[in-house]
Amino acid sequence: MIIHKDVYSSSVGHIAANMGVHKRFRQGQILKLLSGQPVANQDELRRRLHHLGMRVTQATLSRDLRELHLVKTTAGYRPLSAVAEEAPPAAAPVPALARTLKQFYARPKICSC
Repeated sequence: MIIHKDVYSSSVGHIAANMGVHKRFRQGQILKLLSGQPVANQDELRRRLHHLGMRVTQATLSRDLRELHLVKTTAGYRPLSAVAEEAPPAAAPVPALARTLKQFYARPKICSC
């Protein structure tokens, strides 16, 4: 069987474009599922997608979550931007360390010479 280059290129381009449509649809369904109720882990999300008729591998799901900038939190998957905005400012570790060192060196030293 001989396949002409232009026919092959055309069909590969069509398949790639079609995959892009499926990917966008799948990612939209992921966002819809996650906005409805918390999802504890990727396996639960994969099962919910399966109930919608979408078979997704763990690798694909992980890649989709990364591309959508979603991170796992104790409340389920959330947008990274929302998590960053809600995070309390980090406490300065240097003053805490300085205080601990001061307390350590201020203790009386017992010598059993």
